[in-house]
Amino acid sequence: MGNYVDRIDWRSMIHYLGILIVLYISAISMYAGDIDRDNLAVYDFVGYGMSATASRIVSDRVRGQIINTQTYKVVERELMDKILEEQRLQLSGLIDESSHLVEVGRLLAVQYIIGGSVSRFGEMFTIEARIINVESGEIVRSVSEDYVGTIESMLIKTTKLISNGLCD
Repeated sequence: MGNYVDRIDWRSMIHYLGILIVLYISAISMYAGDIDRDNLAVYDFVGYGMSATASRIVSDRVRGQIINTQTYKVVERELMDKILEEQRLQLSGLIDESSHLVEVGRLLAVQYIIGGSVSRFGEMFTIEARIINVESGEIVRSVSEDYVGTIESMLIKTTKLISNGLCD
């Protein structure tokens, strides 16, 4: 009966160690790529002349488009909703929309937050969005796009323009 060292399958051990090293290097590379990207949250847009569900869909679409630009690290909606639900009482006294967005951004520990609105008047839609620096409260970028047509076409065409305008 050999000792424990004799029974170890060294080839398998080296193979698994190599896999662990590759995974470790990959994780470090992914993290290093995110170091220069700021954290950002997209707050649900306010809807005028349309349902809250429709304006939330527009917000989700803009969030997805911003993620695709890879300009920012974007907070996932479910995480954002969970944190805000836990902190709901802290937000209840805020009246001014910009102050509200800044406080939400602080609670989420992000550098920037996007807020905005979606308006519908007849067949015309307007999306207005702005990025706010959470630390200073300054609006660093603001975009507005109008679209005449169906809501489905507006989602496809205008949300991408808004996202690109915010991330340029």
